[in-house]
Formats: sequence, C-alpha cells, structure tokens
Amino acid sequence: WNLPQVLRTTGSLVLILSLSSFLFQGWHHVDDLTRFLMLLSETIVLCIAGIFSIKWLNEPRGARTFVSLALIAIPVNFAIMGGLLYAPLLAGSGITETIPDYFRWHIADTELLSTVVIGSIALLTPVALIGYRIMARGSANALTLTFMALNILLLLPIRIGLYMNIILIASIIFSLWQLHRLNKLDITLQTPGGRFARILIFIPVGILFGRTLWMYGGDLFISGFTALAVYLVMRHFRSSTSQQNRWLSVMDIAALLPAGIAASQLTEVLTTYLGLGQFVTLPLTALAFSAVLIDTSLRATNKCSYIRMAAFIAAAGALFGLFEFGMAFNAIWTVIIGVGLLTYGAAVQYKSIFVLGIITTVVGLLFELQNIFIHLDLGSWSAMALLG
Repeated sequence: WNLPQVLRTTGSLVLILSLSSFLFQGWHHVDDLTRFLMLLSETIVLCIAGIFSIKWLNEPRGARTFVSLALIAIPVNFAIMGGLLYAPLLAGSGITETIPDYFRWHIADTELLSTVVIGSIALLTPVALIGYRIMARGSANALTLTFMALNILLLLPIRIGLYMNIILIASIIFSLWQLHRLNKLDITLQTPGGRFARILIFIPVGILFGRTLWMYGGDLFISGFTALAVYLVMRHFRSSTSQQNRWLSVMDIAALLPAGIAASQLTEVLTTYLGLGQFVTLPLTALAFSAVLIDTSLRATNKCSYIRMAAFIAAAGALFGLFEFGMAFNAIWTVIIGVGLLTYGAAVQYKSIFVLGIITTVVGLLFELQNIFIHLDLGSWSAMALLG
C-alpha cells in the first residue's frame, strides 16, 4: 500500500467509528436534536467533499471515498429518525421501557419533529443520487430509488410481531430481486466500484435485522430468516461473477454456515406450525441442506464433491431419523431418498451415490418389512396378498 491509500483507509475507518457513535448516548451532553443535526451536517459535508474532489481536484478515488462514507451515513440518519418517530408513539408503554437508554431518541415538539424528518429526507435523497452517480452512473437512478425505499422502512414505527416479519422478508426479497435485475442490465456493477455500490444497498436491511434481534430479541423464525438472508446475500455476490479463485471457494464454504442454521431453524418453525414431530424435522432439515449443497455445486469448481456431500447428508438424515424414531414415515422417507439417489447415481454414472442409494433403499425396505411382519397376521390370505 502507498501513503495515500493508508491515509484514505485510516480516515474512512475513523469516520465510520464517528458515525457509529451517533447511535449511542453518553459521549457528550447535548440534546438529541443537536446530535442528529450534527450527523446530518457531517453527511452533507462528506458529499460536498466528494463533489469538490472530482470537480476541482480531479481526484476520483478521493471522491469515491467521500461519497461512499456519505452513503454509509444515510442509513444511520434514517435509523435515528426512526427512533425519534418511535418514541412519542410508544411513550410510557412497556416496550419503550425495555429499550436501553443509549438507544432512546426524543424530540418533544411533534411539529418540529415532522419538519426535521421531512427536511432530512429532502436533503439526503440528492446526497444518495450524487453518491450513486459517482459510484455507478449507469444504474444511479434505480440504485437510489432502491436505497431510499429500504431506508424509508427504518422510519416505520414497527419493531416486533407479524408485520415486522413481513417487512424483513419483503426488504431482503426486494433488494435481491432489484440487484439481480440491475446486474444483468449494467455490466459496470460487476466492477469493484459496482460491487461496493451493491453492498451499500444492504446496509439499511442489515440495520433492520440487527435492530430487531439486538433490541427486541428475535424468535426462532427471525433468527432463522436472518441466517437465510445472510446466505442469500453471499449467494448473490458469488453468483454475480463467473470467476473462480481461492477466495470465492472460501465464500462458498463460509455461506454453508448460515445456510445450515437457516435450514434447521426454519424447518423446525414449519414442522411446529404444522403440528408435526421431530421425526419429520430431522429428515426435512437434511433435505433442505442438501438442496443448498446442490445449489452451491452449480457455481463451485469441485462440483462432484458438493453433490456427493449432498447425497450423503440426505441419506444420513433419512437413516438417522429411521433409527432414532422408527416411524412408518421415516421408513417410507428413507425408501424415497434411496430410490432417488440410486436413480440419480445411475443416470450420471456416480458409483458412490448409486451404492449409497441401494444401501439406503434396502435399509428402508427391511425396516418396513419388519413392521409388516410384526403388525400383520401372515396366516390370512389378505395379509399374504398385501405382502406379495
């Protein structure tokens, strides 16, 4: 690294730390309105510094650094405005009292609060547009609309419950769909600057998830969907490039951790909602994780390894559920998985998967035959006919 790079990186980290400090109280004694206006002013100054760098100093790297910091600061502004709007609506309620003091923001005058929020949105929107015009000119308008729409969600006075779950799901689906669409239309989004512009889109989404989990404690669905969102974001950036290198392979492996957490927790939520027992949860979790491995194999260089791993996990989940619970469902499920594996193994000439499928099928059939011999009277002609 040369000296300018070191200075830009160090300065950026210091400014990000200063932005983070605005989210917490106790660092100095001023009212909440003054603190927020200081943050808003810093955001606008960063944007102006970016314009000055590229227009008068002809320094595009410095301009990208300044506008990137301004774009990072915008979700922080909206998070604080969300806290300011949330406080008067739930003043005196039990939910507000459980929030830590350093997360509380309050402006007593509601008319002043409305003016501050509307004025801030009017000022921050052109900041976002200017930032994206410097970072990704070809998709600046679409990225700005997406970014601001996701930031607006931070203003909604909803923190927990069904509606919050809907907002979280809608935010991650909308952002991934929009970026997937833009990535096909604008090839410049695959450059380093374009990738960073796409990463910025997920900052307000990350604040939404983090605020829900940290401040209010998420249930099994929220934690599972958060893990799924992390996997989908990693998958998006991995799928947006056709390159193959060591770091991308590491990303493929790292993405399996949140995928596994999501598979186990969301499957448990589904089976609990449907009133099913653990004898269904385990094989379904194994099947879901196997599907993730197959999806990963479509992008990885060592495709065969991921497919074999997926086959092994699907079979292991079925067999373990069979031996652990011994239900008729588990026997039938084991046979279905086994037949599927041996069919696939024969079709693609994978001997290991074919043999695994035969073993899984035979074990499932033997277990089911054992149940038949136990529960049926073989002395009757109907039982013999059914067995035949």
